[in-house]
Amino acid sequence: MGKKITTVPSFTMEETTNPNVMRFVDRHGDWTHYFLVKEQKFVKAVNHVLSLGYSKGPQFRAYLESHTKEEIAKTLNERGDEGSRTHMAIRDLIKGLKITMSTKYPTELRGGRMEALNDDEWENVQAWIEWCERYQPRRIAFEDTIACIDFAGTLDGLFVITVPSGDKVFEKPFWGKDVLLLPDWKSSSAIWSEYEAQTAAYWSMVKHDPRFEKFVKTYAGRIFTGVVRLGTLHASGWQFEVWDQKYTEGEHMRRFEAARVIADRHEPEFNPKVEEIPTQFFIKIPKAKVAPIKTTKKLPI
Repeated sequence: MGKKITTVPSFTMEETTNPNVMRFVDRHGDWTHYFLVKEQKFVKAVNHVLSLGYSKGPQFRAYLESHTKEEIAKTLNERGDEGSRTHMAIRDLIKGLKITMSTKYPTELRGGRMEALNDDEWENVQAWIEWCERYQPRRIAFEDTIACIDFAGTLDGLFVITVPSGDKVFEKPFWGKDVLLLPDWKSSSAIWSEYEAQTAAYWSMVKHDPRFEKFVKTYAGRIFTGVVRLGTLHASGWQFEVWDQKYTEGEHMRRFEAARVIADRHEPEFNPKVEEIPTQFFIKIPKAKVAPIKTTKKLPI
């Protein structure tokens, strides 16, 4: 009775900044895996590894126990939307574009509708600007896709920054010097230990990427990963925490590898089936008809 008019695939391959890496994207624009072209294999995204395998700890368990499933979903959706819109605004600023209070970005909470940044998101961007004014970042890469044989991800950025004299984030030997920084922008309620593992995984790929080789060599001994948390109650509106190369490549990377073992236990293989999803339907429902009742003549008695 029905007829499919047109269809679209349930997943598509999208190009990235890395010619050997494709995103395996669903119809909502989300992805958990990348596809390595030369190797002809799927690998997990760094964030997907951590979502499957990283222990969130006792604080997270306490949070789950004190909130309903609906409350948690609402908070995650709101935080996710705020974070993605903040990231999009920062991306435009790094590109050299100007944004205003009327600049619009898509909001997932309202079906992708274009809306101006809300007050919290605008304050996040303002805090990021103030962080830039303090550390004077010079970009090497941003929103770049990086990969190894086992996983892949997208960098928020790789920068050279100047550490101000008297800075409380970096130790005194680095005051007044340029350092190499791999940061991640966050709008979360805290800087969680999971972020240490995340940035360590990114660094493990960056340090072996030929595109960044000269910077890795030039800044040997002055290399940091870190998180800039935006929209905080600090006077500056941001919180900044960094980890040196020793911790990044040691303890933090060991945590990521442990998470990867657990993630692979939950999802040992990824062999997706791409289906064709109809974009339109047409169906004709005929009207019901009642056949006329046949009567029989009664014979006379």
